[in-house]
Amino acid sequence: PNEIKPVDGIFAIDTTVIKELLDVTGPVTVNGITYTPDNVVLELEKIASLQLQEQVNRKRVLGDLMEAMLINVFESDKNLWTKLLDKGVDLALRKHVQLYLFDADAQALVEKYNLGGRIKDNADIKGDYSMVVSTNLGGDKTNWFVTKQVNHNLTNDNGRWLRTVNIKYSYQEPVGDYALFAKRFRDWVRVYAPEGSEFVSVDGSMNGTMTDTERGKVWFSGYVEMGPGESNEITFSYYLPENINISDEYNLYLQKQGGVTTETYNVNVNGKTETVELKMDKEVSIRL
Repeated sequence: PNEIKPVDGIFAIDTTVIKELLDVTGPVTVNGITYTPDNVVLELEKIASLQLQEQVNRKRVLGDLMEAMLINVFESDKNLWTKLLDKGVDLALRKHVQLYLFDADAQALVEKYNLGGRIKDNADIKGDYSMVVSTNLGGDKTNWFVTKQVNHNLTNDNGRWLRTVNIKYSYQEPVGDYALFAKRFRDWVRVYAPEGSEFVSVDGSMNGTMTDTERGKVWFSGYVEMGPGESNEITFSYYLPENINISDEYNLYLQKQGGVTTETYNVNVNGKTETVELKMDKEVSIRL
């Protein structure tokens, strides 16, 4: 029987990790296929979803690929290790690597440096908070072709601060080998806000809305669906709770969803707009 070894924790990675590590280690060849940063994601998906989709261990190639990359590192110049460590830290800060360790002290260190993917604690937030979380209900790779632009707007409505979060989707028509993965894009999207926020409306949801609380935040949901070449949008409106202090300066903590690459966020307050290419969590401050 196979030996069951003890597990100290869980490391979650996405395909961006493989792609960017290949930039450091150089190309590797596994089972006759040479993987480079330009082709690795497509080639792996062909194997996992098309060629071997009926086989139980179809994703074993990931382990074989990682092993080949490590061999490249061990056989190369020692200065490659520094580059590899720097790249690992960068990927973790951008939430392409997320950690959960069973040792409490070690996990506390993970949380201290925001490497666990946990929703930000209220005690560490100065002002407003927002996180947009998409869930691809199709379980496919249509996220490859869909871009999102998130527009945040804050206005004073008779003494109350009204927030709107508008999400614009664009589904680019896939071509070449990528056309094999073209399907309907189905996104169940949630907008997280400070707990106590008062829901007003959601426009553009194709299946109503739900709401719940999680780790000191409240979230509102909607559903968007579209096909290749189409675009769509959804807008959430809600009032901020009174305990969010806004006077001379508006502070908004933008938390990035793990596994997402870069998305454009526009924050508009009283006619002032700041644009953020969100690669990692960021606090936006706008003088009023």
